[in-house]
Amino acid sequence: MLRILALTWLCSAALFALIPRSIVESARIASIWRFHLDSGDASTPPRSLGSPPFNLVRYQEEEGFSLRGPGVVPQPLQRSDQATAPFLGRGFFLYSQIGRQIAFFSREGEELWRKPFFSYPVSDESGQCVLLLAGDGNVVEQIDASGNSIGHPLQANLIADYAFAARRPIAAVAFLNGRSIVVNQKAERLGDIQPDADEPMAFKSVALSSDGHLLALHARRDQEELLQVYRLAEGEAELLDEFSLPREYAHPISLAVWSGGVLAVAPDEAYYFPLQSGGQYSAPLGPLSPASGIYRPAYAEDSFAAYGAGTTLSVLSADGRNLAALELQNTEGHWRIVAALAPDTFAVQSAKTVEFFHFSSF
Repeated sequence: MLRILALTWLCSAALFALIPRSIVESARIASIWRFHLDSGDASTPPRSLGSPPFNLVRYQEEEGFSLRGPGVVPQPLQRSDQATAPFLGRGFFLYSQIGRQIAFFSREGEELWRKPFFSYPVSDESGQCVLLLAGDGNVVEQIDASGNSIGHPLQANLIADYAFAARRPIAAVAFLNGRSIVVNQKAERLGDIQPDADEPMAFKSVALSSDGHLLALHARRDQEELLQVYRLAEGEAELLDEFSLPREYAHPISLAVWSGGVLAVAPDEAYYFPLQSGGQYSAPLGPLSPASGIYRPAYAEDSFAAYGAGTTLSVLSADGRNLAALELQNTEGHWRIVAALAPDTFAVQSAKTVEFFHFSSF
């Protein structure tokens, strides 16, 4: 009997070894739930996704736009209305493109507050850390859950980019004059990188790790295009590593940073840089489709990272190895990668669907 079991085990091991590595590792990521925005049709979501699995998203109809999500009646938007809904929040902000006020509504459409602001709101996916961006691009304010101004305004010369941590209510703002400020939902400053008169630098893009402990910046210094990664602790920002990009990008590019490295996704190519590697090098991950409509195509948690190219979702391990490349369905037009409530779970929002994926390591 033992001989039979041993022989069976050896045969199974041999067959497993013959399976291509990409197929084995592709099993680490799986689609677990999909919500159709046009019809509202969906199967029962797994309990791990929470209830509801997400808040609201903006949906384009023939006659205009509406906000849609599981378990609520769609909220139609007027032609002059602009809206932003934190993906994992419990309501939405309503404002005008040129206006003097911001209102906040519950998921069901009940107005909770309305305040006079000459700016527009952006927030983390939980809706806890809310920034108000001024039209001149030089001032960023913060508000609390009741719409009250908190903290001191973040001021520098021209906002280049902003980003939020996926798993904590923390925001980072990068300015063109080489300043970057990191704050939490209480407007407490977790890091403040000041311009250096002796070594002028222009920041273009910014990203935070999912826990808010790492900050990545895309910058221009003299004739060098580079990425910088900082560790944030006790209000200080410590430079961990610096990498040179092979070409210049005059515009913001999508970044993702985690303990394994930093991912830079530009319109023409994606690059992975490992942290603390002892050298500065890039590992191109393949050209992106110029026709792709994806925005914010890079996403990372501590155990994996993901990026998009055209209709392909690629997943990296914590140490930057390519694990899987999945062809997504119903991703015509713009799509993005965003955090879900459950750990190691994320969603892909496209024009027609919101699909949830789970990553598991083994």
